[in-house]
Amino acid sequence: MLLIAFSLNVIGLGACTSLADPLTNQGDIPVIGQAENHIAGQVAYTSYGNATTSAGEQVLWTGLEGKPLVLNFWAGSCPPCKAEMPDFQEIHEKIGDPLQIVGIDVGQFSGLGSKTEAQKLLDDLSITYETGYSSDPKLMERYGVLAMPTTIFIRSDGSIARKWAGIISADKLRAESEKLLRD
Repeated sequence: MLLIAFSLNVIGLGACTSLADPLTNQGDIPVIGQAENHIAGQVAYTSYGNATTSAGEQVLWTGLEGKPLVLNFWAGSCPPCKAEMPDFQEIHEKIGDPLQIVGIDVGQFSGLGSKTEAQKLLDDLSITYETGYSSDPKLMERYGVLAMPTTIFIRSDGSIARKWAGIISADKLRAESEKLLRD
């Protein structure tokens, strides 16, 4: 618990950081307090709007409907978050329906942006995959989010396959997404 509080304070000071590998500022790390294969819990969020949900619509994600999920925690004024979002958009466009991608803005909890900054970023980058913001400050703790951005890869059975802290490269995102589709 202390590690999480310290990490969030570091993030809150404006540093997009990862505790996984200080040399590369990215890494594959275990989910804190949760083993790999742990079943992902529900996520409630308010949609920023896309092809399937309206802006302001309350969404309760409780299941995968047989599809794997790439769950990305990001913030509107986090440069690494901004840098990787076009790669998530590309995966969304190329793979489409068999893979769910959901981006949850936690800028208001990390000190890295407001909802207004997040919406501007989404508009500037023409992001169409599902995005929203959470009203639950414990969401970051439940998923062990210690860095911005953080990506959780969840199998179609709901088990957590992998967690990536910090910016993820396009090649790694593609490989992990394709692996989810094979699992």
